Amino acid sequence: MLPTRDLQWFDDLVATWRIRNKMEDELKWGKVSSGKYAVYQSFIDFYFKNRHRGGLHFKSMICDTQSPGYIALRKAKPQTSYYILYYYFLLKKFGPYAKDNDHTLSVILDERSTAYDSTI
Repeated sequence: MLPTRDLQWFDDLVATWRIRNKMEDELKWGKVSSGKYAVYQSFIDFYFKNRHRGGLHFKSMICDTQSPGYIALRKAKPQTSYYILYYYFLLKKFGPYAKDNDHTLSVILDERSTAYDSTI
């Protein structure tokens, strides 16, 4: 999360980091190969070096895909379960920042590949 006034600054900073580290692809955190470990570590260092900027926050969500609740949700709503979890993540982690009419949030989602019909 970042104030609107700092979006261009952060975009430029990330672009510079990507060029310097030859990271054109999306960062995938599930399995970091030993060959890319140093690059991923440099991204973590990059974040902590720049987090002094007001409002720069990192939020994450971890889902236990083996839990009965998750399995039940996937069975009941296979096409929308991801978005239901995403909605609650945004509501709980970012909603509190939009506390009044003086605060707004813009959420920019990555394109997501899915086997489901996205028009539903």
